Amino acid sequence: MRIGMITAVVVVGALSAAGPARADIELSNDTFTSGGTAAFSGGFVFGEAGASRFVAPAAGRQVLKVHLLFGGGSTAAQTVTLKVWDDSAGTDAPGTELFTGDFPLTGSDTAIQELDVSGASTVIVPQQFRVGIVFQHSGAPSIARDTMPPIMVDKNYIMGQGVGWAKAQTFGVNGNWIIRAVINNPAGAPDAGSGGPTPVPAPRARGTRAAPRASTAISRPTPARSTAAPTWIAERHVQQPRPVRGKSSGGCGIGESEGATLIALGVLAVLIALRRPGRWDDV
Repeated sequence: MRIGMITAVVVVGALSAAGPARADIELSNDTFTSGGTAAFSGGFVFGEAGASRFVAPAAGRQVLKVHLLFGGGSTAAQTVTLKVWDDSAGTDAPGTELFTGDFPLTGSDTAIQELDVSGASTVIVPQQFRVGIVFQHSGAPSIARDTMPPIMVDKNYIMGQGVGWAKAQTFGVNGNWIIRAVINNPAGAPDAGSGGPTPVPAPRARGTRAAPRASTAISRPTPARSTAAPTWIAERHVQQPRPVRGKSSGGCGIGESEGATLIALGVLAVLIALRRPGRWDDV
């Protein structure tokens, strides 16, 4: 279901609930709390996406809103595409698309963005579903991740150009996307049991916004950025050449022991490369 441009709302205070017994439920994977620490990923380019997998209390719930952090030292206005998919299969690539709509957002390091889809359509989801932000620009402002464990590896995803869908940690993202889905709680159904909605960060004092960076931290010094070049090695298979026993025509031979050493060094190089951060990581 394709929806046209929808206006987003910036939330700078506590989120209100409809009532204690039938309050809407906010599903989240992250550990971020108001006044806490978040890191923005500046590596996304046009057409790529960051997404989170959620598990509702039961199938048939309606997605009402999506909350996210969207900043990184930039207050530029950008349009993003919100998508919701059936994620029942549990594979890296999501299933059937259930909703798509464009939202204009203004970057902010201190405010939760609210994307309201309750009035645009009825987005009914299975028990396991995925919510993603598809970028129509490159770099900041961008989505953020938390900085505290645990990392839910099977609930954070990236759709990258040329590689398709994969778990975000595969590309060096060491945290959970701060993307949350608000679903309805029908009459008679138990609420989330969390004691209320997740708090949101308070506005930062005027004049303290960090200078534009591809990665910005909230309420902490900006960490040193890695100088390692961006790598796609997580999606490549590097095969070392098989050593040839004996001597070549030029008299420079590779014996069995030397060949085994070269293979070991090659495997070590691949393992080291796989641990290098990708361009989506903030540090």
